Amino acid sequence: RSILGALSISSGFAADLEIRVPSGVRLELHSDSGDVEGTGPFASSKLHSSYGSVKIRDVEGDLEATSNSGDVTVRGTKGMRALVKSDYGAVRLADCESVEAEVHSSSGDVKLENVHGERVRVGSSYGGVELRNIRGELEAKLSSGNVTLKDWTGSLASISTSYGDVTVERASGPLEAKSSSGDVSVRSYEGALVSHSSYGAVEVAGVFSALEASSSSGDVTARAKSGSRVDGDWKLSSSYGNVTLSVPGGFGCHLDAKTAYGAVAVGLPIEADAGAKKKSSPSVRGKLNGGGGSVEL
Repeated sequence: RSILGALSISSGFAADLEIRVPSGVRLELHSDSGDVEGTGPFASSKLHSSYGSVKIRDVEGDLEATSNSGDVTVRGTKGMRALVKSDYGAVRLADCESVEAEVHSSSGDVKLENVHGERVRVGSSYGGVELRNIRGELEAKLSSGNVTLKDWTGSLASISTSYGDVTVERASGPLEAKSSSGDVSVRSYEGALVSHSSYGAVEVAGVFSALEASSSSGDVTARAKSGSRVDGDWKLSSSYGNVTLSVPGGFGCHLDAKTAYGAVAVGLPIEADAGAKKKSSPSVRGKLNGGGGSVEL
């Protein structure tokens, strides 16, 4: 049945409109100039404000919550797809279980917490991104801002920013963490890692099965914890900076370390290749703990 036909208010006046509907209905709300808020439970829902904030919670079904100029906040959604977007405003998504979640702000901070799905896509053109307790394949791409990821597990994660720092803590699964201009830090990690900064330091620590850590202009520091192994490529490099690798006791590999400017220092017993230096020189090649996969520095 029709709840509301039309409401016309002359210039200079304002009014709040509250509509009560049965639980589980499909919700579609639009405002040209005003805030939109819904508290469920709702079925699939679509909310939009041209000039105002959007808030909704408790949706079981597909969700689209967008604003051209205002904050967008979503909590408690479960369905096939969740789209949460603002052109000019902060975006928040929490307690979400969707097969696909897409969250973006053209100019504002983005925060996700307790988001589980097969695919999670996050973006911000001008603003920071904070991600906590994320499950699933993850992509976070920023043009200008810092990005922080804490507590992630999934099949693949790609985290990148053009101008800002990348910080990852407590993550498990194949991960790419990159910054064009900023530091990259990865801690308490397990899996195959690719990390790079064009202008900044790279510091990583965890249980690695494969490791690529590089900087075009900055130091690279890697601490491999107990359980690390050389299943895939291990390559650490810096064009203008120091490279330091720490490995646990009993770690076996074939080490190939060289530098164009400076010396290579090895603080562990090494079985040098024929004709290679054992300790400090521009180039060291040999086996650690009987050898194994290749580690290049």
